[in-house]
Amino acid sequence: MTAKPFRTIEEQLKILRSRGLIIDDEARAGAFLYRNNYYRISGYSLTLRENDRFFEAASFQDIAEIHDFDHEFRSILFQQLLTIEVQIKSMYAYEFAKIHAPADYLNDAFFTDKKAN
Repeated sequence: MTAKPFRTIEEQLKILRSRGLIIDDEARAGAFLYRNNYYRISGYSLTLRENDRFFEAASFQDIAEIHDFDHEFRSILFQQLLTIEVQIKSMYAYEFAKIHAPADYLNDAFFTDKKAN
């Protein structure tokens, strides 16, 4: 894989513009690129382009909104997954303690898959 050369934020914006992306606020788009990385945000633009050419009305704002939606959606999912994780661990600990002695969770023999060894 050939390494891509370093491009300044201004050069990155120029590339995006040359591919047809509408950039209304260059300072804001540049700050967004600086914080989020050109290659990271390029994934958010996949639905806005074809063969490295942006569709006619595609704007940098569209990319930012897709990014922000994804960020918020992942945050919500992560919060819910944390709740599920705590509940599963709690139920497992309860059922384990119901069968074994209180300190048996310290005994690694109860957590070894003998078939895997």
